[in-house]
Amino acid sequence: MASCNCNTFYIRAMSCQTLEKRIAEIEEDEWQNTEINNQECGLASLPFTAFFAERGYRLVVQRTLVEDKQSTLFDSYVYRCILTNDCGSSEREVVEFYNQRGTSERTFDMQNNDFGWKHLPFSFMKENTVFMILTALLRNFYVWLVGKIAADKAFGLEATSRVKKFVFRFVQVPFRWVFRSRQWHLQLFTCRPYDRLRL
Repeated sequence: MASCNCNTFYIRAMSCQTLEKRIAEIEEDEWQNTEINNQECGLASLPFTAFFAERGYRLVVQRTLVEDKQSTLFDSYVYRCILTNDCGSSEREVVEFYNQRGTSERTFDMQNNDFGWKHLPFSFMKENTVFMILTALLRNFYVWLVGKIAADKAFGLEATSRVKKFVFRFVQVPFRWVFRSRQWHLQLFTCRPYDRLRL
């Protein structure tokens, strides 16, 4: 159980028939209308009693109006629930704290797919420690470098661009060496101004 391994936990609760029935019993005046991530939504809390009722867990329910009302047959809202033992924070604080997980998930997605964490070189974690630390440092350097390059719009990169896009813009650039005026010159087959790069 999550409460044995941490002080506070926030878990996305899966929808079920019992939960939907309890949400339907929430009175309209109990919903607090607010805006989270530029989206209007309603927030409410329910005591969680399905199991461990004595521990005082609660469900924070967020409802968002469905744009296309044909997408649901009986209700025009999408409901999302978070199970937590944090009873001191408001519903909005719980939802905003839970939504911060996205930053960590994007970081791990980038490490897995761009920096080799999906296919580690060794079988045991202690043998992979140096590899994982070095690639984490490499990712930090990459984020800094792309942030600098993204300031110049001519290269078509954004501060959030992945490694694949960077490779296509800077590594796989067609070129040839041309001998003229008794010197070798590098001729790039691109219109991007690489000579402007000053880091």
